[in-house]
Amino acid sequence: MANNETRDRIVESAIELFNRNGCKGVTMDDIAGSIHISKRTLYEVFANKNELVLACLKQVHCEIGQVRLEMFQKTDEPFLMTLYIMRTAALTNVRYSRLLLDAEKYYPELNEKLLNSFSSKLRSALTTMFKEASARGDLRDGVDIGSAVDMIVMSIMRGSHNTLLSEDESGKRLRETCFTFLRGLLSIPAIERYDRNEEEFKKIVNC
Repeated sequence: MANNETRDRIVESAIELFNRNGCKGVTMDDIAGSIHISKRTLYEVFANKNELVLACLKQVHCEIGQVRLEMFQKTDEPFLMTLYIMRTAALTNVRYSRLLLDAEKYYPELNEKLLNSFSSKLRSALTTMFKEASARGDLRDGVDIGSAVDMIVMSIMRGSHNTLLSEDESGKRLRETCFTFLRGLLSIPAIERYDRNEEEFKKIVNC
């Protein structure tokens, strides 16, 4: 029976091949051959290609799922954490654009299942973060946390990721819109704190 190391190697290789050649352009034989295992071993781990595609998509989205933990080690600023999550989501979607587009096109049910799970976890994490921020007095009075989180999740899940990362005028305008929206959620003390530490905070989120 194949071990976890073999499974990880299969997923890593499949992600690379799917993203380079498209899901339909890669066979299970290709994947087995890429890491020098038998096709029988591959099928011991993944019963079919659908299972493997789903595992690859989960792994890709796990990169975003690790972001909140990473940011806790750097800052507890809700503004910065949200910007960092949005930026990382955009980078991930651009990096794996071929795989993600093919998943949406050829595996709509699998893709929708994963997106629903991912958005639910993201919404829960953001809601917790903003409630903690509100308790500290970092959000302005009257902020509807549920609506704010819905807007952020929608931007991350359905946003124009290439535009968000672009250095042209459209990219700058989109980033400025995101910045203005998030800043508008903050209380005056939180805004003043951000302004005092703007350069340091920009380094934290790599913006």
